[in-house]
Amino acid sequence: MVKPNINFSDSRKGVVPDVIVTESMQDIIDKKDPQLDWIKNEIAKEKENKGQ
Repeated sequence: MVKPNINFSDSRKGVVPDVIVTESMQDIIDKKDPQLDWIKNEIAKEKENKGQ
């Protein structure tokens, strides 16, 4: 069994992001999801770089 080097604590924060993607009121009104758009772009970049 592999034991990860992770210390669990009851911080009630969940996963802390290493990239902050802000959301504007206009994004909410337009029902846009900038966080989802950001990660989709990152995945597309990784796929593009793997193909080279």
